[in-house]
Amino acid sequence: MQSLLGIIIAFGFTFGSVESANFDAVRPGSMPSDWTIVSTDAKAGARWMVKVDKTAPSHPNVLAQDAALHSRRDASLALFDKGYCKDGELSVDLKIVSGKLEQTAGVVWRFQDAGNYYFAMASADRDSVGIFKKQDQRISVLGHASVPHRIDDHEWNLLKVRFRGPKVMLFFGHRKLIETEDSALQKPGKTGVWTRGDTVAYFDNFRVDKKD
Repeated sequence: MQSLLGIIIAFGFTFGSVESANFDAVRPGSMPSDWTIVSTDAKAGARWMVKVDKTAPSHPNVLAQDAALHSRRDASLALFDKGYCKDGELSVDLKIVSGKLEQTAGVVWRFQDAGNYYFAMASADRDSVGIFKKQDQRISVLGHASVPHRIDDHEWNLLKVRFRGPKVMLFFGHRKLIETEDSALQKPGKTGVWTRGDTVAYFDNFRVDKKD
C-alpha cells in the first residue's frame, strides 16, 4: 500500500490553513476588528461597515462599501489581517449595488502596500472580468487577462482567484474564465476586497485557503 507521504508527493498536495469571515457576528454599523482599510482617496476616504442584507448568501450580514470616492480611478480596499499568504485560493460572494461612474469591485492578494498588489475585478458597467497588478503605483492588465462576461448588478456572484507562484486563475460563478502568469510580485501579502470610484458593493463569505 502506498504511504500517505507518497500520495502527497505524487499529487502535489500541500497542507495549509483556512481563514474566513461571513460578518454575521459583527454589530451592524461597525467594522470587523481584523480588517484594515486602505484608500487612494485621501480627501473623502471610504465608508466600510457591516450591514444587514436580507439577500445575503450567509444571513444576515454583509461587509459593505457605500461611500462615493472623488475620482473614478480611486480605489478603496478592505484587507483581511488574517489572510496573509503567498499562495492560495481566495473567494468571496460579491454584489454590485450601484454606481454612476463605476460599478466595479473585486478581490486583492499579495498586498504589499498601496502601490503594489494583485487584484481581480468584476465590472457591471463594462460587463467584464479581469486580473491586474499594481506595481510601483502603475496599474496594468496581466497579459490578455480581461474578458467579456455579463455581470448583473443587484445579484450575488461568486468570484474566486487561485494563485500559486506566477500562475493565476480566475473563476466567476464556479466557471474558470482566465488563466495567466506573472512573476512581478512574488512575496507574501494580505488578501482582501476592493471597490473603485463611486461603486457601492456588498461582500459575504470571504475565504482564504492558504497553501504556503
